[in-house]
This record gives sequence, structure tokens and C-alpha cells, in this order.
Amino acid sequence: MLPRDPLSELVEDHRRFLVRLSEFHGEVRRLDGAAAGAPARVGAVRSFAHFLARDVDAIHGRKEEAGLFPALEPYLPAEGGPVGLFIAEHEELRTHERELTRSADRLERDPEAVETVRALGATEGAVRGLLTDHIAREDTVLFPMARELLSERDLAAIAEVFAAIERETG
Repeated sequence: MLPRDPLSELVEDHRRFLVRLSEFHGEVRRLDGAAAGAPARVGAVRSFAHFLARDVDAIHGRKEEAGLFPALEPYLPAEGGPVGLFIAEHEELRTHERELTRSADRLERDPEAVETVRALGATEGAVRGLLTDHIAREDTVLFPMARELLSERDLAAIAEVFAAIERETG
């Protein structure tokens, strides 16, 4: 038995991400109904963008891209397969994170920027849809497939990559 199950760790991350995503959805809905860019709401946007950049991408996404996906490559080539799709979706999330950061910057300069609030709502909806679908497919298809394909030795090596990423990112 592995002392550390990397696939279960990824699933647990997903649970946390969905909670944070739901909280952010509420913040954006309040922002849309309030006097445009109240400073606390701008902070919520910036905080969520930081969460996407750090927790979702720099830690979790990197664990998948540096640990899990390379281990799956002999069985599921990245190009033209599910791993390639997940990598493309990671890049799409990075694009959305940068847009959220730009929205927070614009709202700090002009709290009444109605167009920015509308664009923010669209970006939040895109992130919510993408991340929810992405997580569901990883949890119900990719991770069970990985359990079938990867050996305990493979999983132990993935866990080592995860630990190194955690040490690097604090």
C-alpha cells in the first residue's frame, strides 16, 4: 500500500476547488447586483485569480502535467488523446485567470465600470463551466483509468513528483 495516494490527493483538491468556485460565483453575483466595483468585491476577484494561478495551476495543474500525465503517456499519448485535451483546458484556465486579474485592475481604476462587471460575469461563467466539466471528467474517467493502467511503482513515482512540487511552492 502506498503511504501517499496521488490520485486521491488530486480528487481532494478538486473538492476544495469546487467549494471555492461556488463561493466566487456568489461574489460575482453580488458584484453584478451592487454598485459596480465595491473594493471588497475587487479583492474577491483578485483573490480568486490568485487562487487559480497558485492552487489550481502552479500546484495542482503542475502536479498533473509533471507527474500524472507523463506517467500516462505510454498508455494515453498526449497528442490527440484525453491528456492533450486536459492540457489544453489547463491553458484555457490560465487565460481566464489573466482576464480575471485584468478585470480586477480595471475595477480598481473605475469601480463603476459596468462593461467590466459584465465581462467579469462572462469570465466567471466560463471558468465555472470549464473547471466543473474538467474536474468531473478527470474524477470519473481519467483517474479511474489511471488506477487501472499505472502500477504501484508508477504511483509512488508520481507521489514523489507531487512532494517535490509542494516543497518548491511552499
